[in-house]
Amino acid sequence: MHISQSTAEGHYIAYINHDEIWSECNDEKVTTSFDINQVKDKAYYYCYRRVVEDYATHIEQNALGNIVEK
Repeated sequence: MHISQSTAEGHYIAYINHDEIWSECNDEKVTTSFDINQVKDKAYYYCYRRVVEDYATHIEQNALGNIVEK
């Protein structure tokens, strides 16, 4: 989240979800006791990670799909 009246300056705070626990990272201070619903719509930048339950099967299927016969 970007906190400022201008895009030329300001302060950034990162919110991270790990194992269903949200953390607020504000410089050297990390807090886990806050309401994510109060800030989630104010995000400046979103990052997502694709979760694959069976990663080995996923890799094998992608590899088989990339085989080209000559």
